[in-house]
Amino acid sequence: MKTTRRQELRTNELSQQIDQIGEYVKRNALMLTVVVVVGAGVVAGGFWFVKGRQSRIMGNWAALNDSELLSDPSAAIEHLRGIAADAGDPNLASAAWMKIGDLAMAEFVSADSGAGPEKPDVRKDWNAIAQEAYEHAIGVPSKNLVAEAQAMMMLGVIAENNEDFSEARQWYEKIAADARFAQTPFPDQARHRAAGLDLRSRPVVFAPPVVTVPSPDASAESASADPVAALIGQTDGDSTPTSAPADGMSLPGVAVPTSQPAGG
Repeated sequence: MKTTRRQELRTNELSQQIDQIGEYVKRNALMLTVVVVVGAGVVAGGFWFVKGRQSRIMGNWAALNDSELLSDPSAAIEHLRGIAADAGDPNLASAAWMKIGDLAMAEFVSADSGAGPEKPDVRKDWNAIAQEAYEHAIGVPSKNLVAEAQAMMMLGVIAENNEDFSEARQWYEKIAADARFAQTPFPDQARHRAAGLDLRSRPVVFAPPVVTVPSPDASAESASADPVAALIGQTDGDSTPTSAPADGMSLPGVAVPTSQPAGG
């Protein structure tokens, strides 16, 4: 009996709670509807935000190898700077800065080094852009050790371009001493470049040109030589050649008048 009574009381309490919930829903239907709609909007917005972010990142990765974009280095560098600044992915940012540095270095190599009052040395500008890009690539906390080592190596090369061989040596020694790069070829490359710094830092000295001046006697003899006299002898009052003509050379014919017979 007692068990049945307790079950009835529990059933009544549950019914009362259900009734109270129903009344609450009726009184606050509008507010609850708004809450549900807003919640659904937040969930949907979050989903589309993540989806859009992933799509944007994938598009930016594709832009790093877009041949049409990269055909104009100046425009490509500006576009890649925007990608690096708002990448949303450290590895993408690092790759974008590396691509900027590589483009600038390619232009540095191919640019004309001649500069004058009306023609600035554009190679210096490309060199500065590359240096900035590689420094940013090192500063990005990505997990791409290869990109970081490449950026450090290129900063050493740029220091050599600037004739700052002390800074170049510091970069190469830093790469060689970094245990993270021990399983890569970069330490050996860095040591090789460091070993050649002394040779590359020496100024290039050219030997003086060798000038040959003919002797005065030889010049006089050459000026007085008569090529015609060497072939045909010259005698006063005699038109007969003193020497036979050279092989293959013919002399002009001489007309000899015929004599008339006497009494003719």
